[in-house]
Amino acid sequence: AMGEGGPDVSRCLSELTQKKGALTGEEAARLKAHPLIWGCDFCQRACPFNADPALSPLPEFSTDLVDSLENADLEGLTNRTFREKYGGRAFAWRGPGPLRRNLELKRE
Repeated sequence: AMGEGGPDVSRCLSELTQKKGALTGEEAARLKAHPLIWGCDFCQRACPFNADPALSPLPEFSTDLVDSLENADLEGLTNRTFREKYGGRAFAWRGPGPLRRNLELKRE
């Protein structure tokens, strides 16, 4: 989310999806209305520098993709088993906690 002087992290949905710990009521409401449980590409899509990007030749961007996560995908995973299963993913660095919280918000 852009502000007058550049990016405004307080309005960033991606930051909210990655935030550890409890969310305020306002943050939870914003995240609940957001269609994703991790990250956000709205700013990337709106950026004029990203118009018509070239496809990446890196296989990480086109193979073995995780298109969605559900509660069942995380059920029973410890931090260790989560890292073993998802350690190479961009969302793995935060651990399963924020993902579980975000999924729970979607169920409410």
